[in-house]
Amino acid sequence: MIDEPRMRKQHRDFVPLRNIALSFTGRDLGELPAVVNVGWKARTASNFHFFCESYCRL
Repeated sequence: MIDEPRMRKQHRDFVPLRNIALSFTGRDLGELPAVVNVGWKARTASNFHFFCESYCRL
């Protein structure tokens, strides 16, 4: 005979753990590539207008 209340509790206990595991696996983007142009990166870090023009072109 199936013990439905026990199965529901097991499912309620399992779902949050599964969601946490899925969340962490989705966040693993790997290593960042090396910076090709350090001067350009420094300029975008210190000049918001240049950053927007560089990364947010319409």
